[in-house]
Amino acid sequence: MNFSPRFAIFVTGGFLCPAVFAGPPPNEAILRLSAESFQEREAAQSSLLDWAKRQPEPAKEWLLRRWTQESDPEVRRRCLEVLRSLVLEDYLKEGKGYVGILMLSIAIQVPDLPKAKFGIRVTMVVPDSPAAKGGVNPGDVIVGVNDLVWEQAPADVPFSQWIQGRAPGGRVTLKLWENGKVVDRELILGRRPDEPQGPFSGSPEELKQRDRLAREQYFQRWLDQRKARR
Repeated sequence: MNFSPRFAIFVTGGFLCPAVFAGPPPNEAILRLSAESFQEREAAQSSLLDWAKRQPEPAKEWLLRRWTQESDPEVRRRCLEVLRSLVLEDYLKEGKGYVGILMLSIAIQVPDLPKAKFGIRVTMVVPDSPAAKGGVNPGDVIVGVNDLVWEQAPADVPFSQWIQGRAPGGRVTLKLWENGKVVDRELILGRRPDEPQGPFSGSPEELKQRDRLAREQYFQRWLDQRKARR
């Protein structure tokens, strides 16, 4: 089944912007979302997400419409999951940078970095956070980030401010002091969860839950706004 390109208009930053919509995926692909085989349903959802990422804005509108109009509950659920993935990609690009650790400033001596006088001991790593995915562990000592080192105490405050001043999705290199040498760990920054109830603290599971809740609230607000326009 072939589709000719069409144009749609989307509002971006107050301006009307044309976006090419190559057309929805074939009906056969949609039907596979409710196939008997779980593996086939998963593969169909993955293919639908690949299609949507190539044209995210028109795909969001198509998925929203399909979710509200589709009679098959499995197709509706999987279209909603793909829509959530697209919207949360926007969420992860906004806000402040985030690595997902709790930390303590300490004095250090690093022969390879003579200007570094203070560093950061990692006291906790949030599960599934950028730090966890980058191989950072509790007990690790951060002696720098990119070209930044700390000559004065405390190190944790300027480190946190530096990270939060970067955009989510950006790459940073943490310098860890391991076994008498500096080891680089490259991380892709996440989005720092909102902190409506006080400072960024809590158990690993509490912090993970806070991030999960912030994502769900963002997606629900997006849904409510789009449904209000319809």
